[in-house]
Amino acid sequence: MLDSNDLQAIAALLAQQKLDLLGVMAQQKKEIVEEMDLKLARQKKEIVEEMDLKLARQKKEIMRDVEILMENVFQPQFNLLSEKLDAALEKLAPSEALMAVEDRVGALEEVTALHSTEIEALKKAQ
Repeated sequence: MLDSNDLQAIAALLAQQKLDLLGVMAQQKKEIVEEMDLKLARQKKEIVEEMDLKLARQKKEIMRDVEILMENVFQPQFNLLSEKLDAALEKLAPSEALMAVEDRVGALEEVTALHSTEIEALKKAQ
């Protein structure tokens, strides 16, 4: 049968084995956590790259849709506006005619001022 020294030796061996196992388990845990961190970092990078590609494609699609919208909605309206402006410009008097009218109005103002002065002089002379 085992005496107390044998039991103590067995208990010490078991305690040492327990410590050794805990150390091995801690090391394995550390390695597993590091491996998982690496895998998660790779997955995160892949997800970010995939999202960037999807966002770039989506942006291109949106820009194409905006271009189509502009061509189909805004361009006809701009064309119509341009036609109306051209028609309005055609109705306006040319700048040469306008300058001639301004010259005539200036001359008429001078003659009117001269006549007003002469009329005042004639009224005073009466």
